[in-house]
Amino acid sequence: MTRKLFTVITATTFLLLVWALPLAAQDRQLGDRPSLGGREGQRQMISIAEAEKFQRDLVNVYKELEATLKFLADHSVVRDTAAMKDYESVNANLVSERKRIEQTSALDLAADAQLQEQAKSFPRIVEIAQRVRTDAKFEEILRKAEQFNVINVAHAAKSGPYGVNARGAVAAPSFISPTCDFDNPRDYPSGADVAIANGVAIALHTAADALPDSFSVAGFSFPNVFRIVLVIAAGVADEITNGLTGAQWDGAWCEATRLFVEDKLSSDEGFVAIQMTDFYLKFTLRTVRAALSRAQSDGIPVNCGPARLAEANAFFDPFDNFIGASRLDAYKKLRTAYQNIAAAACVQ
Repeated sequence: MTRKLFTVITATTFLLLVWALPLAAQDRQLGDRPSLGGREGQRQMISIAEAEKFQRDLVNVYKELEATLKFLADHSVVRDTAAMKDYESVNANLVSERKRIEQTSALDLAADAQLQEQAKSFPRIVEIAQRVRTDAKFEEILRKAEQFNVINVAHAAKSGPYGVNARGAVAAPSFISPTCDFDNPRDYPSGADVAIANGVAIALHTAADALPDSFSVAGFSFPNVFRIVLVIAAGVADEITNGLTGAQWDGAWCEATRLFVEDKLSSDEGFVAIQMTDFYLKFTLRTVRAALSRAQSDGIPVNCGPARLAEANAFFDPFDNFIGASRLDAYKKLRTAYQNIAAAACVQ
């Protein structure tokens, strides 16, 4: 019995060795080969459903950026910015790349390691692109930018003889008089408007800076069009911010000057020499004209103010430039016309 058991054990051991040795040799051979990895390995690890979702997400980023470029281009004030120069070619590249992505194997796209790394930024890119198009506050900022024509104003401010607008002093050689709204002098961009535009610009810059300059898709290297579009949008926001800042400064300057002029018009205590200059006489004429018009529309008595204003108009040409003989007489007529607003009787 013991001998039979020993014989069985010996046979079994022999058979195990016969099977184990070839397998061990095969394992050693496989151990010398590189492990299955890279794109083929990833293709086996990613399901078709996951790959197709990845492709849809990638295509969606292209569509969101296409829609954002179109949204910006639909605003005339944006089309005038330097950042939007040749935006049509950028948009054409977006469309072309999107169509190529749609025709590329979903598994090849999903297996691309560099593209997978960039995919981490997809949600942020989509969020910012949608914010640019749907944020009601930013839409209002664009409306105000068009209202105040901030881009052309900014360009004009740089066109003086010295390439800079020294707005702080009327006598400065490069001074360019702001276009003041005498009928609605307090309608100009606020600090909040500038802050909103600047906030959008910072968000776009941050998102663009986080992206590489180029990336590969299915083995081909391309300039990162996502980054290009974000840089364009950031440049637009920068120019809008700068334009609104200039319009804000102009509006505040106009209002401060108007308050100075109205304060002097309300008083009979002599004259200030600067009020006799061409600039201030023109500004005073337009201030008085707007004040009388506003008072009449609001039902406020103006007495003989319009008659005094008509007498003052004789000292100016159709463009409100002084052409009379006496600046002092012209100013007196304007002051009398202004003092008739809400007066108890005609002020002569």
